[in-house]
Amino acid sequence: MHLWGWGKKVRLGPITLGAILIGTIGYVDIVTDREISYTIFYILAICYITWSVGMFPGMLASFASALICFYDEYAGIEFIGNPIILYCNACGMFGVFIIVVILLSELKEFLREKEVNGRGHS
Repeated sequence: MHLWGWGKKVRLGPITLGAILIGTIGYVDIVTDREISYTIFYILAICYITWSVGMFPGMLASFASALICFYDEYAGIEFIGNPIILYCNACGMFGVFIIVVILLSELKEFLREKEVNGRGHS
């Protein structure tokens, strides 16, 4: 099955698997103690979606992951300080996720162009 709307056919399998991964990581993140950070697992799921499908779905996965991280911080503690810190943390996490998506997308494009150019010279 394909999804239209991003200018090309998009496979729904990797999107579905990535969404399940992010949801599972988010669930485990929310039900466990706050001493454990699951950021690397979110990044792995985001990388999978970005590499398999593309930059835009990777950015959507980044946004969803940042929202889950925000919810985990917001609902998981009795916050004593300034609540704006929660929003800043979520924006920082989203920024890190977006940087990973952009770098991975550029790397994939570079490797694709290198492969195409390498074939033309043979």
